[in-house]
Amino acid sequence: MNCCTETPTELPEKLKIGIRGVDDDHWILLSLVREVQEAVAHGHGKEVTHKALDTLVAYVRVHFNREERILRHHQFPDLAAHKAAHDSFARQTMEYFVDVQGGVTDVSQDMLAYLKKWIVEHIMGMDQEYGEYLRERGVR
Repeated sequence: MNCCTETPTELPEKLKIGIRGVDDDHWILLSLVREVQEAVAHGHGKEVTHKALDTLVAYVRVHFNREERILRHHQFPDLAAHKAAHDSFARQTMEYFVDVQGGVTDVSQDMLAYLKKWIVEHIMGMDQEYGEYLRERGVR
């Protein structure tokens, strides 16, 4: 299976960081991206597509806040860089969302592919690093 192209019932192994709540969040994030992609692909209309995108943007914020709280609590040494990556992605995502809601642009498969790619690469890179750090400290 190509990572995240089908509808998995759980997060693919290569995306698991070994911290259950965070792995659950990652599965939800990728599922929400998939929901928006499906709404666009099946022409469900702006209302449905915008609602799905709104849910995704809101959950990105929830997840980033939860993740950063965990990292702060466990004194993760690269928290500042991790937060900066989150802030940059959140800013780009919010700008895109505002443009879509304002009618400046439509939801596109290209933009959704970018969002998904960023999430997957972030999980496989920065999140794997802190996953190892937390697991070494007994966090599961």
